[in-house]
Amino acid sequence: RELETKQVSSEDKRIEEDLDLIKISDNSVVIYGELNQALLALDCFISNDNFKVVGYVNPSYKSELFHGIPALHSSVFPKLKDRGLKYVYLCGQNSEVKSKQLDECKRIGLECISAIHSSAIVSDLAQLGEGIFIGAQVVIGPGAVVGDLSQVLCGATIAHHAKLGRYVTIS
Repeated sequence: RELETKQVSSEDKRIEEDLDLIKISDNSVVIYGELNQALLALDCFISNDNFKVVGYVNPSYKSELFHGIPALHSSVFPKLKDRGLKYVYLCGQNSEVKSKQLDECKRIGLECISAIHSSAIVSDLAQLGEGIFIGAQVVIGPGAVVGDLSQVLCGATIAHHAKLGRYVTIS
C-alpha cells in the first residue's frame, strides 16, 4: 500500500506557526472585522487591563501583523477556541456583517464582549448592551440605554435617559 502524503500549503503552515505564537489566557480576546474600528477597539483594550488582544481577524487584511498583533483568517476561530479562547470583539462595517459575525462566533462558542475605553465616564445607572464600543472621553448619563452592537465614538455624550437601539453609531 502506498502511504498518502498530506500536502500542507504555505498559508496553512503560516497559520499553524501563528497559532503556536499566540498565548491564550483567561482574559484573551480577538478583534474581528473592519480595520478602522479594529484600531479603535485595540486602543480601548490597551487603555485598560481587562482584556489582552492576542489576534486580529479580517479575511481581506493582507499583512501578517496588525499593530504588532498576529493577523489571522476567521477559519482559525475553532482552533483558537480549542486552545482556550473565550472572547471576541466584533467590528463589522454594518449591521448585516455584525449579525453574521455574531452568529458565527456564537456557533463556535465565543462570547462577544464590549470595548470600553478607560477614559470613558459611564454612569452605574446606564444600561449597556452586548458587544458595544465606548470610545475615549465618552460620557454616558444615568438611565441611558446603549443597545447591542452599538458604537459611541470618541468624545460623544449620551445624556440621561437617552435610548440607543441595536447597531446604532453616535459620533
